[in-house]
Amino acid sequence: MLRMTGRTVRYGEASAASAPARIAARTPVRVAVVALAGMLVLLAGCSSGGSGGSGASAAPKGPLPSAATLQAEATAATKNLHDVDVDLEVDGTVPNLPVKSITGYITNQPVVAAQGNADVTVFGSEVQARFVVQDGILWARMSGDKYSDMGKAADTYDPSIILDPDRGLGNIVAKIRDAKVEGRENIDGIDTVRMSGIVPGPVIGVLAPKSHLGDLPTTFWVQEAAPHNLVSAHVAVGTATISIDLSQWGVKQTITKPGS
Repeated sequence: MLRMTGRTVRYGEASAASAPARIAARTPVRVAVVALAGMLVLLAGCSSGGSGGSGASAAPKGPLPSAATLQAEATAATKNLHDVDVDLEVDGTVPNLPVKSITGYITNQPVVAAQGNADVTVFGSEVQARFVVQDGILWARMSGDKYSDMGKAADTYDPSIILDPDRGLGNIVAKIRDAKVEGRENIDGIDTVRMSGIVPGPVIGVLAPKSHLGDLPTTFWVQEAAPHNLVSAHVAVGTATISIDLSQWGVKQTITKPGS
């Protein structure tokens, strides 16, 4: 049935109105349908330019920044970074690196510390653990609520090294050789510039301290707009890849030392 002007008209029902009158009554409905269809086409055309919504800013255009300038800006931003969320993953096998993944929060103020979750390989088996690093000591919780003192974090794996002011990511970005700009990419809504280069083995070795790495190719993504944060970095180690994704730059969290 079709509902019009407060009256229900059933198909096949006789009407006292003449054919011209019926056509005239339907004309406003057809006009409304056509107008609605036009609006939908217009909206579809507007939304096809991206997923940012009506308030989204346009992607950067124009010449790409120089590699030297952007590398220097990313170095400064990373060295001045005090709080960040980190997602580190190892795709494949890196010799003497027990870590498969780390997801957590790292700070270097007032002291270098970290907390989060890790997947590590122990005696050939993958183990999931909650961890806290503070004062250079690693605490791990495999199950339950109790953390165990695992001794010096550096003897196992110390993720807090990532924000170490002297040896961490800031130093790694600074020491990349032959840096080149390759293009633009949007990562999780952030406009970045993709760069590539070579990272010296002793420098990247802080991420895999027992692996004795040589010079390695790296691809890294830097926020194009100020403050030019490092967003992501991938380092190829043979057939394996170490990747680090950063987020929540400068957002302070609380790390509580187990047992305190």
